Amino acid sequence: RVSIDQGRLAGDGVVLRVVDSVVAATGLQVEGETALSVAGSRLDLAGVELRGRRSAMVVESASTLLFSVSRATSPQGERFLHGPLRLPPGSSL
Repeated sequence: RVSIDQGRLAGDGVVLRVVDSVVAATGLQVEGETALSVAGSRLDLAGVELRGRRSAMVVESASTLLFSVSRATSPQGERFLHGPLRLPPGSSL
């Protein structure tokens, strides 16, 4: 289990890749080509901002995502995230 409190991650490509893990994050900003990629994981994200130049988030395989007062921004648009999010594998925001 990984916990992140008040952080900023930025870079090229996929900035934060979460695979077969449990992650709780509060006040996290992630910015890159793809901000977040998840596979077989459980995430609890509060006050998180995902900014992707290509996609804010990519779901590689079934994952459980719970958001609280968070935001995803990408060329696909801006989306307010609050509550459980169910996206099929292979989808992105």
